[in-house]
Amino acid sequence: MFIKKKPIRLNGKKINELNKVIHERDGRCILCHKWVSIEEKFHHQKFGIHKQDRIECGCILCYSCHQEVHFGKNSKCLQQKIEDYLTDLYPVFWLNE
Repeated sequence: MFIKKKPIRLNGKKINELNKVIHERDGRCILCHKWVSIEEKFHHQKFGIHKQDRIECGCILCYSCHQEVHFGKNSKCLQQKIEDYLTDLYPVFWLNE
């Protein structure tokens, strides 16, 4: 029997705190290096039903790169770049995923 992982979700105040921490860590879009406002919510990697509100699973993307990751022709390549970035920062977490 296949058991789905339940995504970890935080309430609004905690998600805002997590967003701030991720912005402080990354500083800019990790793909194109454009400045991103703190008002822009971080990107979840993995997204959809597998997303988790954890620092190990979030990164800053500008609006253009965020759209490209979700809907673009090169989304698989960009998702791999994001996972490589996060794996470098949090190898223990990502190697166990």
